[in-house]
Amino acid sequence: MSLTPDLRAALLKVSAATVTTVLIKKGVRRNFIVGAKQLIGEGERVVGEAFTLRFIPVREDMATTESWANPVSTRTAIEEM
Repeated sequence: MSLTPDLRAALLKVSAATVTTVLIKKGVRRNFIVGAKQLIGEGERVVGEAFTLRFIPVREDMATTESWANPVSTRTAIEEM
């Protein structure tokens, strides 16, 4: 499912509390970021597609320049973000 302009416009009107409640009802209980805060004055809401990353540190003996070039490497994913 991609984020269409109409869907994005609709999501901009939904509160964070509503989104949290819907996610909880769907079984997603840990749907928050601790310590997030707005850095500058009153800004507009942010709505966009998510990029999920599970970070597992690489063993030092396995961390090579070749492994970083692997298209599925964690480093590549972080650089894409």
